[in-house]
Amino acid sequence: MMKTYFHTYERPANGLAYNGITLIPPESLPIFLDIVLSNKTRRKSEELIDLAIKIKEAQEAKKYMIHYGI
Repeated sequence: MMKTYFHTYERPANGLAYNGITLIPPESLPIFLDIVLSNKTRRKSEELIDLAIKIKEAQEAKKYMIHYGI
């Protein structure tokens, strides 16, 4: 379970919001990275490589990431 927040810090959750904004705290970034890299068939896609790089940058800087749902 990946600890996140839906829209604000007052709405703790697990995973990504399908609609709206998800705040991903630094402590959840290793799990998020594992999820992104676990898809072996798409792991080599340019988009997923770019996402993995961004996750690592946020992890090193101890920053939150923001996920925008559809």
